Amino acid sequence: MDSVAIRVFTFSVLPVIIAAGHLGLDSSSRPRERRLELFLLYLFGVGVAGSGIGGFFGHVFISDEVSPEVVDGLPR
Repeated sequence: MDSVAIRVFTFSVLPVIIAAGHLGLDSSSRPRERRLELFLLYLFGVGVAGSGIGGFFGHVFISDEVSPEVVDGLPR
């Protein structure tokens, strides 16, 4: 369960925190469209891409540890 919480934080909460920090430091990001664009860029860039890269490394390089977790999650 610990790894699930870490992954949720890393790929969901952290991009929102980084985007909020970016908005606070960038004075040109005042229009609504620019703020939305920044949040989406961070969510897609850090969240989706990071999750995909993490899944790739898990399945390719440490597949012996990952495969039992994948099999346990399948319906029987």
